[in-house]
Amino acid sequence: MILNTSFKDIDRKKLYHLPWSNTNNPGVWIEPTNKCNITCRDCYRENLGKHKAFSKVKKEIDVSIKKRNCDYITIAGGEPLLYPHLKKVIKYINSKNVFTVLLTNGIELTLEKIIKLKQIGLSKLIIHIDSGQNRPEWENKNEMELNKLREYYADLVYETGMNNFGLIMTVYSDTLQYIPSIILWTKKHVKKVKHIVFVCYRHPIHKIRSGNQKNEKEVKTLDVFNKIREVYPDLYPNSYLNGTVDKNSLKWLYSTIIFNEKEVIGYLDHKFIKYMTLKYFIKERKYPCLKRISKFNLFTSFFKSNLIKKIFLNHIKSIISNPSELSTTLFTQTLLIIQPPDILADGRIDMCNGCPDAILYKDEMVPSCRLEEYLKYGHLLKIKDVSS
Repeated sequence: MILNTSFKDIDRKKLYHLPWSNTNNPGVWIEPTNKCNITCRDCYRENLGKHKAFSKVKKEIDVSIKKRNCDYITIAGGEPLLYPHLKKVIKYINSKNVFTVLLTNGIELTLEKIIKLKQIGLSKLIIHIDSGQNRPEWENKNEMELNKLREYYADLVYETGMNNFGLIMTVYSDTLQYIPSIILWTKKHVKKVKHIVFVCYRHPIHKIRSGNQKNEKEVKTLDVFNKIREVYPDLYPNSYLNGTVDKNSLKWLYSTIIFNEKEVIGYLDHKFIKYMTLKYFIKERKYPCLKRISKFNLFTSFFKSNLIKKIFLNHIKSIISNPSELSTTLFTQTLLIIQPPDILADGRIDMCNGCPDAILYKDEMVPSCRLEEYLKYGHLLKIKDVSS
């Protein structure tokens, strides 16, 4: 039986408002190529089949790190595995003492490639899999059927010893129903899958034209979160980013689940995230990627959070009742929901305030999801520009 666990809203007093800005932000986005080997439903990027010179990518990395004071760089595209100098890019980012994240569709991945990328400094691997990708041999498969493909990649990455693997899925109005089955699958694979990202579908703004805009119901952050709560009815998120216009919107919403080797033992709350974030910032003078702060530390945060106390005590009780669990490993699994640009009733566009996916364009950090507007028109479009 599915419990009625729906939220109409979330109390932001129980969330940590992540203090990221355009000039002090954990993340940066780079795209060495716009070439891709599949055609995703309404992709934000045009597949022009062009690679950037490695010298240009190096400069973008240097300028972006300086401008953002970042802790990690996401290599995306296009399909980055098609970029001929990818290994050099990863090595260069690694030399800057910055985490390297690779966002890929995984089609070109092999065991040997993952091992090599890990050896040269790849910190995190995220594979985009959903039913809107028109994948060869996976056409017309629904999200439940695609769990078989997700499992293939999870096993492949796990075999290499890489312990920072995640999945990303674009959520459409017709695929929202499958989220509980995906969450149940990831729950079984907590040792292998550390991050799950759900991106609410939005029609790319540069593709909106009179008579050309798709009439598709938009998925909201709470729609996705309420589906997740069908599996975890006690789950409450811990941190968020709001919108640039609608300050009450939930643009990025994080939740973190703690497992032992058998079951869920708790959830990280806003006090823990705030404490660990600010502790790192005071020491390093920059904001950490969540990989750093979700490395579970019961003892340093025990007195900062009642939920941490509860998790700690639950773990101790299980050890007392069964001493063999003293060596039991604790695992974290982070769930992130992203709600991209929203066109409001008055025509303004609500962006993610403090978005870590900004990309360098002409010496300025701009939203990567709207880069095509800059490339085509030299500036961000307003709705009156595309609807007249």
